[in-house]
Amino acid sequence: MKRLFRALILPAMMMATLSACGSGGSKKFNELCAKAADTAPLLLNSATGKEIFASSHKRELADYNSVLGLKSFTYSQKEFAVAWELTPADKWVSSTYLLDETRVKMAPIYGSEEFEASLKCTVSCVENGKNKGKATLEWFFDIAKTEVVEKTLRQINEEFVANGNKLGSLATDEEGKAVQIGTRGYITATYEQPDHTYAGVFIQDGEYSLQLYAGQISSLWTENGLKVGDCIFVVGPLSMYGIIEMKPTLMEPIDGAAYNIASPVTVSLEGKQMQAEENWLNQSSLVELPGCKYKSGLDKFDPKNHSTLVYECGTMTVKLYCSYHLGETMMDEIKTLVDATKDNPPTVTIKGILTYSTTDSDFEIIPVFGTGSIVTPATAA
Repeated sequence: MKRLFRALILPAMMMATLSACGSGGSKKFNELCAKAADTAPLLLNSATGKEIFASSHKRELADYNSVLGLKSFTYSQKEFAVAWELTPADKWVSSTYLLDETRVKMAPIYGSEEFEASLKCTVSCVENGKNKGKATLEWFFDIAKTEVVEKTLRQINEEFVANGNKLGSLATDEEGKAVQIGTRGYITATYEQPDHTYAGVFIQDGEYSLQLYAGQISSLWTENGLKVGDCIFVVGPLSMYGIIEMKPTLMEPIDGAAYNIASPVTVSLEGKQMQAEENWLNQSSLVELPGCKYKSGLDKFDPKNHSTLVYECGTMTVKLYCSYHLGETMMDEIKTLVDATKDNPPTVTIKGILTYSTTDSDFEIIPVFGTGSIVTPATAA
């Protein structure tokens, strides 16, 4: 036995368990399952990594903490399967734990009301497809209420537009207190480059998106080994700087399918009105705009500073906003590419992240794909 506490608690639980599930296998194998269950770290606290031992007393889960259940393990040269029952079923989300595939992540659905919940674990010994025996354990929890307001990226964008392109209650409550928003999406792009330590991040759910901006957020980025393509859950207040941005206090990888998060969609801006009020729903989204020709900006282009290249698109203009956060390497490559064709500019498709000028309503597209953001018809995929 690993601990005296566990040694005292488990036998009583197992006696009740075995009498209830004796029909599921022989007494010998039921007892073996009970012994096996006592050797494995069946449930871990996802925040601390510490084992949570089964008992009848309740523990509290708060602040978006979750638990990690074991899927299977080996004991006495036999394989044991682990199944989990979540109660209430509509108050938990079960998903693959992306940092350790041997475990399942079980997260309570936090909200404005606290509630009681439990997890039941069945440890089974299966040989040749036949269940030889099993044992069950149970954990009880008080799920604390949270003041974080969960919204989808679509809800955030639509509420913003409905409020006259203002954050309003998305930013502060009736008492003027900052609202903590929780939302989910796939990472589509990041400013972080090999020669630049800034870590601005864009996330997207279908065609709806949001910028995560907190200056130096490398710790949130690196702790979970995040990368483009990951689906994450983020929490933080919203503010405006040209577009909506969140300063995250939490960024964690999640299983996007478990939350019905849609894969990012590239939005075509062809034929759209080029005014901000017409396109706020697509702010921070991946976009492409065909039919563009370089017009000006190279004379003032500086890879070490924010620089803007101006393109013509029909009778309208669009700005390629080259933020220095892209890093000098990417900035130099963009400058070299455009400079080579400035005297006879080809018609290109511009690809990147949609944003808006803080001084006017012109389109600005951030070339997060570097030279791949300026695609000529001959090189278009």
